[in-house]
Amino acid sequence: MRLSMDQALETRDFRERLVTVLLRVIAIASLIALVPSAWLSMKERLWPVLAADVAANLWIVILALVPAIPYRIKATTLVVLPYLLGALLIWETGPFGAGHIYIFAFVFMSALLGGHGAILFANALAILTHVGFVLARAYGIVKWEQGIDSVIVISSNFILVSLVLSYSTHYLVSKYAAAAAEERRMRGSLETMLREIEHRVKNNIQVVSSIVNLKSRPGNDPRRPSRISSRVCRRSPPSTSSSIATNPST
Repeated sequence: MRLSMDQALETRDFRERLVTVLLRVIAIASLIALVPSAWLSMKERLWPVLAADVAANLWIVILALVPAIPYRIKATTLVVLPYLLGALLIWETGPFGAGHIYIFAFVFMSALLGGHGAILFANALAILTHVGFVLARAYGIVKWEQGIDSVIVISSNFILVSLVLSYSTHYLVSKYAAAAAEERRMRGSLETMLREIEHRVKNNIQVVSSIVNLKSRPGNDPRRPSRISSRVCRRSPPSTSSSIATNPST
């Protein structure tokens, strides 16, 4: 139970750090990709794609630059936004455009930032989306140049790759969180042990000091206690925790 709680904390910390890094990278990359994308959208008169592309890039930049925005909003954006862009691109440009890449990013982000339920939902939604586009092409609702056979082949291969990679990603994240949680538990146990050792060393030094004080009572050699006291002081070790922390190889 303890390990499960630590694993959940490590998973949360890992995902928060990952979201921060991803937003910064995506913000820079998306601004670079915006120029050719906007030019092509204007050339092909794909005004909905242009508007969605600009709005998405602007929102990503805001998320990357404003740390005060809650993690839940940032994570939700990284999951939902790729799906919306992917569905729009497939609708407007057909199955050979960048729409499938964004749909795959939606499934991948769901596996990276969510649990088993999120993976199942993302894959189910991706499958239903592709089935819907196949039916739309079959009944002529969308006017794509590609035939129905090409649409079916592309969609089925996408679904296969999406399922394999999404569950592989979730497995790797879970293993990382478990290893990090075990490391945190072992570190806590080591710190507890070091504090106990330090406490026992201090107690032993106090016992030796008490013996020295007994020896220094009247009737004993006055020179002897001073020699013993100085020897004890020289041999008194520093803080055990700090010495081990500064020299981990010992």
